[in-house]
Amino acid sequence: MLGRRHFLRTIPAAGTTAAVTGMALHAGSASAAADTSGFSILVAASNAPQSMKDIADFVCYGSNDQNTINEAINSQSNLGGMVTLSPGSFNCSGPVKVRRRVALVGSGRSSVLRASNSWSGAMIEALTASTDKVTISDLALDGEYKDVAGILLNITTKADFDDGSPDPAIYITDVYIHAVRGDGLHMTGSQNRGYCVTRVRVWDAGGYGFVFNGPDGFVHQCETGSSGKDGFLIKKGNTRFTNCKAWYSDRSGFHIAGIRNQFSACESQDNEHHGFYITSGQVTLTSCHADSNSWNRNQPVAQYSGFYIIRDRNRIQLIGCQAYDKNEGGRGNWQRWGFVLEGRNTECQISGIGRDHVDGALFEGDNVYGNSIDVLGT
Repeated sequence: MLGRRHFLRTIPAAGTTAAVTGMALHAGSASAAADTSGFSILVAASNAPQSMKDIADFVCYGSNDQNTINEAINSQSNLGGMVTLSPGSFNCSGPVKVRRRVALVGSGRSSVLRASNSWSGAMIEALTASTDKVTISDLALDGEYKDVAGILLNITTKADFDDGSPDPAIYITDVYIHAVRGDGLHMTGSQNRGYCVTRVRVWDAGGYGFVFNGPDGFVHQCETGSSGKDGFLIKKGNTRFTNCKAWYSDRSGFHIAGIRNQFSACESQDNEHHGFYITSGQVTLTSCHADSNSWNRNQPVAQYSGFYIIRDRNRIQLIGCQAYDKNEGGRGNWQRWGFVLEGRNTECQISGIGRDHVDGALFEGDNVYGNSIDVLGT
């Protein structure tokens, strides 16, 4: 639905032929309006205050609202621009499709995209496989426990990147994702590089909290709780994680499966499997904490550990890390070991503290291959 302010912008100076043409276009659908590339466009929710609807460029109906939001995004087709969502609920029956150089910005967590039904895919997706320079920020996604993911950006080609850059450089910040049965945030595709994800919270996702299946990213102050799988699944390399946390995951807090990743001041707390499950080489963790993992009231014995490195991996550093079990509520200690090198690991460096574990601070397997291990504790 086209708002009044958007219509007035399309009318040229009075008395011109173009002015009459602009009026004729407005009499048709919103898609017939003039291109508004570069403008800041306001989309009002159906339950937004009337005063906000009166100044909005597009007003949603309260059902299939992704169509109205996508129309607003598509009106920014040439130069890009900003699409702002008002406070209120946007009821979606399909994905919002972000496009090149457009910033989709809410009004904080008062702007809520809600899934009205299930569909294959995510609540926010890329318009094409070559979408670049997108920003998503300052909004909330509520999956209402439907079979849908939160944000899925699958970038597989750079053929259409409009400035010759090797990376799409997508930015996602200040987003809250809740009650999706798929993954919370999933960055994937052979060309999904150089992204920056900051201050994103995923709560109660049925799949992974976060999946990073693209390299060369920056992830800061992100957290996930009660994920149905791992809290963080890192499948590709050369991404930096700072101040991130996974808690209450049904599997491991962090599953690190990509090489050349770096982690600083990250925490894994009260997950059912390992705190940090490391299945790749060339990984550095500094000042990270594994707190009371392996906790599952339904399992008979402690099975999982704080930091677990699988066999035959090399060049892994755990520097200034701590693994411990706080025996919350007197439930007992559940982390089996503080630090585990499964066996035949080479050129690994571990310097940390392990306390209050079922079987001890350190398990080295058959490690006689030039590792430097200094773990304090019992």
